[in-house]
Amino acid sequence: MSSIVSTSQKPDIRIALIVGDTSVGMSNENLSRGLEPFSQVAEDNLVYAAEGTGLGLPLTAALARLRGAGLVTDSVKSVGTTVAVRYPQERLVWADIGLTA
Repeated sequence: MSSIVSTSQKPDIRIALIVGDTSVGMSNENLSRGLEPFSQVAEDNLVYAAEGTGLGLPLTAALARLRGAGLVTDSVKSVGTTVAVRYPQERLVWADIGLTA
């Protein structure tokens, strides 16, 4: 499994922190279950080994919500999962001090 971390700036000055991996991925039906604390989604018992606590996505979603950010998840079974935390302009430092990007 490999991981990818990137950032992007949207035209309306929103910033996104994007993390992706090339793990087993999840079907769309199981994405909501993956956001439940301590839940682990096993798509294929032959290739899935339960690792971790099942808290990664739930904690990320909670922290994004606390910061006023949105969470966008995309996962494809047998390909991997991408999670983007999107911060609105008003939550960014330069917006608070009157600077523009």
